[in-house]
Amino acid sequence: MFVMYVIVLVVVRCQKRKWHSSHDPSRDVSKKELFNNALSLIGYPCVLFLINVFPFINRLYQIIKNEASFSLFVLHVIFSPLPGVLMLFIYAFDRETVRRLKWDHIKHFFKSSAVQTYSIKQASEDVN
Repeated sequence: MFVMYVIVLVVVRCQKRKWHSSHDPSRDVSKKELFNNALSLIGYPCVLFLINVFPFINRLYQIIKNEASFSLFVLHVIFSPLPGVLMLFIYAFDRETVRRLKWDHIKHFFKSSAVQTYSIKQASEDVN
């Protein structure tokens, strides 16, 4: 995670050096886009780190003390299924994603996923 932050900061600083010349409105727009992209790139590792802190502490406590802590277990159970929900919030706060997302696309996704049926069949025994 630390390596990802370093990469994001290096890219942002390299882009920032290019903007110190004369004022150009298109550069202001690209500056805002880069800032938004950097925020989402920083957001994903932060969410993953925050989600995995309590399960890690719970397991570490169980290894060291050889007993279970109810409060840590409850936090573990609460935070374990949250990655999908928190990633949804990161996508929801990304203006570019929200701008491109259309209600028709969402309806089409739910209709197509609801129609799909899966069947499991037994393989024939005549295989040579």
